[in-house]
Amino acid sequence: MTTENANLGNDGGNGSGNEGAGAGDAPAWMAQLDKDLQGHERLTQFKTIGEMGRAFLDTEGKVKNAVVIPGENATDEERAAYYQKLGRPEKVEGYELKKPEKLPEGVPYSPEMIAAFSNLAFEAGLSKSQTAKIHDWYYGSVVKGAEMQKKADEKELQDSINSLKDEWKGDTYKTNEEIAIRGFKTFSKDVKDAETLLETAKIGNVKLGNHPAFLKLFHKIGQAIMDDSAHSSGDKGFGELSDEDKAKTMFPSMAG
Repeated sequence: MTTENANLGNDGGNGSGNEGAGAGDAPAWMAQLDKDLQGHERLTQFKTIGEMGRAFLDTEGKVKNAVVIPGENATDEERAAYYQKLGRPEKVEGYELKKPEKLPEGVPYSPEMIAAFSNLAFEAGLSKSQTAKIHDWYYGSVVKGAEMQKKADEKELQDSINSLKDEWKGDTYKTNEEIAIRGFKTFSKDVKDAETLLETAKIGNVKLGNHPAFLKLFHKIGQAIMDDSAHSSGDKGFGELSDEDKAKTMFPSMAG
């Protein structure tokens, strides 16, 4: 055998370690593996041992940081570890939810409700950021709803006032309103908490003290009080006075 033939024979047997006997065969380096791994399709993608080594190290690094979803038979500890990797605090108190600033008056913020929500979030495995986002979204919606309701109430009140102003022409609205309030207070002065109804009680979304039906009713009552007083006092010129002057005479606080 010539030297040239010998060299060819050596190249054909070993080559560079990257080639097999024919196209599509496993790389030559796989011959060093156990027989059950030789030619394994997941390994044949690597042309050299170095490629496989780098892929292994890369995969190992990813696995260390991987989040493995617990199976049906997972323990509570395994589930807790999984949720913590996703951002759930170690304890319910770790959510640290805070009352929103500028919460409108009348909008409740119950510590008991927040505690119940935090417990639910913890059981569901929610992260701190997820829980805070739900909390803030909810109260943001509540605040927005309260603001919209306030505007609607103000519009309804103004519409009611405008309607009554159209009925009570000109400057008589203020006079008639005062007569109505004074008429109410005349009957309510000995009834505990009666006057607070003017601010707290509502018909629809309009406070009782501003509602046209209330004002019209007690305006009549106030006029009746003035008329009765005029009759019982022998008139004394009441008949010549306007409703406004009568009211100022009967209700001195209106004067001035």
